[in-house]
Amino acid sequence: VDIVHLTEENIVSGRIEYNRMKTGQPLSIKINHELNEILNKYKGQGPFIFPLLIIHKNSGPEGIKKYNYVRIRYSKVLNQIKNNIGLEKELSSKVTRHSWATIAKRIGIPVDVIREALGHISKITTTIYLDSYEPEVIDDANEKVINHVLNR
Repeated sequence: VDIVHLTEENIVSGRIEYNRMKTGQPLSIKINHELNEILNKYKGQGPFIFPLLIIHKNSGPEGIKKYNYVRIRYSKVLNQIKNNIGLEKELSSKVTRHSWATIAKRIGIPVDVIREALGHISKITTTIYLDSYEPEVIDDANEKVINHVLNR
């Protein structure tokens, strides 16, 4: 829903700045080279950066109805992609957020940083996004604890 409502006014000093619709949390995202290419492809085509649908922020029930229609269509396309490539796991509109959070966790980014990047108010919400560690990571942690205790 945040992406649907982005306008060129949200681009400020090389960043995308907005408040999350769900939580009101402010987010500021640096526009890197890849994001800039995507923005340049879509900017200037209408009131919103991405032509997902044309609604106004305060369009009431009709805007919500249009947004939900597009979201459902998007989910159906993701389901077709999933079936075409033989994935067992469900794809959803949240898959990119979950994937980003999981990758960030696996490369050692602190959960508080991940929480803020996702615009979550609660750390509990963030932990729901985070995938479990692979068994090898847990095995390694257990080994380190055992070695620590035995070497005392």
